Amino acid sequence: MQDQQSADPGAGGRRTPGTADKIKVFAGVVAAAFVLALIYGPAEHYIPIAYLNILLAAGLGYAVGMAGRFFLRKTRIHNRTVSIATGVIGGVAAVAFGWGSYLWVVTGYDFEVVTDLITNPFRIVDVMRYIAENPLWSLSRRGKSVASTPSIFYYGVWLAEFVIVVYFAVKVCLRFFDTSRLCDACGGWVVPSGEVARFAIPDGADGGAFINGLHAAAAAGDAEALGRFAPYRCDGAAMPRVEVHRQDCADCGASGSFVNGTLIAMQQVKKKKKPEKVETALWRFTPVTGAMDEALFGALENAAGDAAGPA
Repeated sequence: MQDQQSADPGAGGRRTPGTADKIKVFAGVVAAAFVLALIYGPAEHYIPIAYLNILLAAGLGYAVGMAGRFFLRKTRIHNRTVSIATGVIGGVAAVAFGWGSYLWVVTGYDFEVVTDLITNPFRIVDVMRYIAENPLWSLSRRGKSVASTPSIFYYGVWLAEFVIVVYFAVKVCLRFFDTSRLCDACGGWVVPSGEVARFAIPDGADGGAFINGLHAAAAAGDAEALGRFAPYRCDGAAMPRVEVHRQDCADCGASGSFVNGTLIAMQQVKKKKKPEKVETALWRFTPVTGAMDEALFGALENAAGDAAGPA
């Protein structure tokens, strides 16, 4: 899916977010990471179990990603690079603040420790080295003491937590980018209307040609060409099928202007014995309204036609 850029930054049109908007997003996600770290740090201290700490890291990353998603939505930024940067910055900040929060709790809520970390963030490395040399917790089993835990174990856990936090933060932000769209008319966010047109791919037909033909007709706003697909309109049971989803603009109320397509088919999934239903996003475009809307979302005429497919 391509980044959406502003073609007309004038009144009523979609604009390209500037540097100030991006700074707002980055500052907002860093502030959210700080607040979340105030919860994450004490949780790490009072739950000194490596397995649960990994789950806590995943939760922190997800929460940071949701915060990034919120600020991306508020500033109406729809850009893959900015989405990734938001997740990375928020994730790194959350890990750094998490260490500060953890040490603040461990030292009996000593603000001097926090001040020291602010003025010298690399002091965290010294703290890591100290903990690794003077173990505080372990995955010990019968008879194995905390002191016997090798230093590499601690570094491995910390690296895993860092990667997990950043990964989930980026994943959530990218998920927002992949599933969202801005209105061409007003710049608002488009939301699904729930209206779906389904087209069954006939047996023996070239699925790729069928999909490309449907896509080309819809993207060109060719209601006549779309009409040739009418015999293949179907219900939700046909397999494989292409689903075309209508979306509306939440701000200006534009309805039926935004459409995205999804291929749904039974496919053999790796490491699975039986085929499973798999959904694949195919396209996103902005067709015209009127006759074309009727061709796509009009009354269901009949189920899938002959096996040859539309000419």
